Amino acid sequence: MEFQKFEIKKNVNLYYVPTLKFKTNSISIYIERPLLKDECTKNALIASMLRRSSPKFPTSKELAVHLEELYNAMFSTVVQKIAERQIISIRLQYINEKFIDDDINLSDSILDLINDAVLCQKSFNKEYLKQEKENLKQLILSDINDKRLYASKKCTEIMCKDEPYGISKNGYIEDIDKIDSDSLFNHYKNVILKSPVEIFVNGDADIMALKNKFERMFNNIEVTETLAPPADVKKEVDEIKTVTEEQPVAQGKLSMGFRTNVFMTDSNYPALMIYNAVLGCGIYSKLFNNVREKLSLCYYASSSIDHLKGIMKINSGIEVKNFKKAYDEILVQIKDIEEGKISDMEMSAAILGTVNSLKSLTDSSFLLNDYYMGKIISGKIIGIYELVDALKNITKEQVIAVSKKIHLDTVFFLKGCEK
Repeated sequence: MEFQKFEIKKNVNLYYVPTLKFKTNSISIYIERPLLKDECTKNALIASMLRRSSPKFPTSKELAVHLEELYNAMFSTVVQKIAERQIISIRLQYINEKFIDDDINLSDSILDLINDAVLCQKSFNKEYLKQEKENLKQLILSDINDKRLYASKKCTEIMCKDEPYGISKNGYIEDIDKIDSDSLFNHYKNVILKSPVEIFVNGDADIMALKNKFERMFNNIEVTETLAPPADVKKEVDEIKTVTEEQPVAQGKLSMGFRTNVFMTDSNYPALMIYNAVLGCGIYSKLFNNVREKLSLCYYASSSIDHLKGIMKINSGIEVKNFKKAYDEILVQIKDIEEGKISDMEMSAAILGTVNSLKSLTDSSFLLNDYYMGKIISGKIIGIYELVDALKNITKEQVIAVSKKIHLDTVFFLKGCEK
């Protein structure tokens, strides 16, 4: 095991990822909620409000000054979609006390800040909420204005229309103005404080001292919510859904959604990772070399997999007139893998690229914590180096076998308006 687990109380767990790689320690707190249309916007706003102020530091300026006093500690929040859960992630990073001369218990000060900002809010500042509502609107609009991202998200929404996965992690503009400080604070008290919590400490820390501190912090918090395990991702495709949308864009955006029928806990999960790399990750992939370079049918083409949901996406930027040619050629590349047309160079490049990408997670404490959080949600913990060993031993035959499980589900094409 690459980390230690401690139970703080029911539905509140602490994980310690020891490493001497950094001169800082980091803490990631994941508050888990199901992806629900009627609360996702509130959860996104709560994430923003938690980083703005706290009872001890009621203004953003006071909070910023306090963080400077803690040797420029970093405090941020982010909303994530992991499987079919919406996660409010609180992230703190601070220098290891071993590298400072002052006689100060920095870890205690950091945990006091966490307790104050995350667990002890008394109300939400109305002016700050007004600002964060506007910020959230702009964030949602920016996703719409980024047409590459827009097409990918639309494909997901269409593909998973009747599944929680189709819900936006950032919420919806039409719901923002319905939320006021009182309703948001009630949601915080009645929902957020009762949700399961996973805490990661990454670095070189006195974990038992931190464990005792967390136990005191959560002593009066009753976590009553219990989330269901991730839904079964294996799904047959009866009919391919095809949707075309027109907008004033110069470059068409093609997004194709596939059901892989492979879950992160399955034995052929590493083979799926290599399949994805052979197909569309990097300059040695089939999509890059054939659809983009040899045939010049697209500006970009790549594939990605959400292993916790069992979905693969292919995103490509193309000339509208080349839609049919590009679409057909992408399917040719997929068929070639099924028929075993994979060169030794493609296999070795896919394995090397996937292994290096996986190892690079260890360069960021927060990415490493996110990796383990995904594994915890999946219900099967596999360490990075354990997975690396599995990837190095994947054969061409295993990639061919897993390719036969993958089926096209949804095609979304964003094209320019006809003149």
